[in-house]
Amino acid sequence: MKFLKRFIVPNPQLTPEHEALFHEETLSSARNSLQFVCFAAGTLYPIFGVLDYISFPDRYLGLVFIRCIVVPFVFLTLGLTFVDRLRPYQNWFGIGLFQVLALGIIAMTWFTGGKTSPYYAGIILVLLTQIVAMPWRLRMVFANSFGVWGIYTISVILLDWINEANSSEADWRLFIGNNFFLIGTILIGSVWSGISFRLRKVVFLNRAQLALEKEKSEELLRNTLPDFVIEELKRNGSVHPRRLDCTVLFTDSAGFTKISEKMEPEDVLLELDRSFEYFDTICEKFGMDKIKTIGDSYMCAAGVDAAGKRHAIVAALTAIEFRSYMNMMKQIKMAVNEEYWQIRIGIHSGPVVGGIVGKFRYAYDIWGDTVNTASRMESSGIIGEINISQDTNSLLQEYFVTHSRGLVNAKGKGELEMFTLDSIRPEFADDEAGRTPNAKLLSLIDIS
Repeated sequence: MKFLKRFIVPNPQLTPEHEALFHEETLSSARNSLQFVCFAAGTLYPIFGVLDYISFPDRYLGLVFIRCIVVPFVFLTLGLTFVDRLRPYQNWFGIGLFQVLALGIIAMTWFTGGKTSPYYAGIILVLLTQIVAMPWRLRMVFANSFGVWGIYTISVILLDWINEANSSEADWRLFIGNNFFLIGTILIGSVWSGISFRLRKVVFLNRAQLALEKEKSEELLRNTLPDFVIEELKRNGSVHPRRLDCTVLFTDSAGFTKISEKMEPEDVLLELDRSFEYFDTICEKFGMDKIKTIGDSYMCAAGVDAAGKRHAIVAALTAIEFRSYMNMMKQIKMAVNEEYWQIRIGIHSGPVVGGIVGKFRYAYDIWGDTVNTASRMESSGIIGEINISQDTNSLLQEYFVTHSRGLVNAKGKGELEMFTLDSIRPEFADDEAGRTPNAKLLSLIDIS
């Protein structure tokens, strides 16, 4: 049996977490199987009473009496399976049920000839039902089955001894043959139970691994595409372009190229990755969508996936955190006498068209004059400051302190009125510097 278990189906090793989940799944399966067995037994046990009348009419009443004892127990077990707080005990209910079903048939063998009773076949039926229907471990099936066989064998022999019956050699041969079939059923059934249990573990582990891979894929998609795009892709297999009102934010590093020339490429990438990783965290915090990075430039937008949000406020809070982080890094670098770079931040609000480009590698992007203007806000900005357009300023001036820069020449745009975003107004800030929003301001963008 060890040979079969070892070489037919390998025994997968589950982590404690997966083991607990597999146990819960097995309990649920055991309950469903037990309910089915109860319905079947509750139906077939009375129906087989017809066989009692045909085969043993003189002992019909005694056989019916046994069935009348067993059937209520079957339906009692069925009722217990529907009690949720008794769910951990489903396996014990199953053991009790199959023992009672078998004991009922064993009792019938006493009434119908003992060693020579044809009712021993009913015991085989009970054992086969247990083996096929219940998702039990090998040791549970083995122990329960041999328990039934032991009760049958010992009780029939004792009954023969108590009654001082002188059984013929033919009777003993028939009894031994019956036992041979019972033991054969138990051994073959136990092997099958062991194999099927391991197969269930293999299937469970494969499902768990598939679920993990699916989660990783979806996490990768979430890092690449906005949530609403992912949902539309799942639903339709494609994404239609849509017009949106949003706020676009650009950053670009000042002095990065000069500093990167003095550094190893790996170190440059590490420094840039550290900054962009923090930017990603801030975007996720406030509900911005990262659009793309181009070299040392970072582009994100607010409002592409949630029309109800105050997208300009989201972009402003994100920009303030970006600036605070870069100022902190500046202080750290200056303290250890290392070179540092700063960023320009530009913001503009207006209509865009958003959609997916590419066939094999999806990339969400936005287009329109709003994007171009936001880029010019960045390139025309002051190093270390947040430069915003007049349109964005009109959306922010109620909540943020801004200052006009007047008309500033923007490449390809001519003169545009620009503003600097300085801080959050005191009534909406949690700190004196005006960098941290209070609950009142966060409630406007559905963040608590």
